[in-house]
Amino acid sequence: MSGPVPTATSLADIYPPSALAAEAPRWNALLAKFQSDFGRPARFVSRSPGRVNIIGEHIDYSLYSVLPMAITADAIIAVATKPAAPDAASFTIRVRNVQGAKFAPADFEVPFGADVDIDSSKFEWTNYFKSGLRGALGLLYQKKGAGFRPCDME
Repeated sequence: MSGPVPTATSLADIYPPSALAAEAPRWNALLAKFQSDFGRPARFVSRSPGRVNIIGEHIDYSLYSVLPMAITADAIIAVATKPAAPDAASFTIRVRNVQGAKFAPADFEVPFGADVDIDSSKFEWTNYFKSGLRGALGLLYQKKGAGFRPCDME
């Protein structure tokens, strides 16, 4: 792993040996579902480790001190990208969940240079994804300028 965003090429780079037997089928199921839903393989998988906050390091929203620590439980997201059409005014996001019966698929468009629209009156699982996307796009537009054109993503 190196660079500002760690890159791993093996599950053994991420998980302890005791977790590999449980994690490999999970990752394989994610990649198979992606291939099935989108008709192409994922370009990469992004992983966010879970964490537990122990009383101590910083103040949380309830004004208690907490000390976050990573745990093996995590969220993994398979991703593929393609350039948006040259004449497009927006880019398209297609979001799926391995538990499709519980978490409905969603497709949405985001106008270039605009915020991601999040309807807080609708309690949809995709709002969590949209919130992260909104934050990431804000940083990318700030860093790359108003001419930045995000890719379509699945």
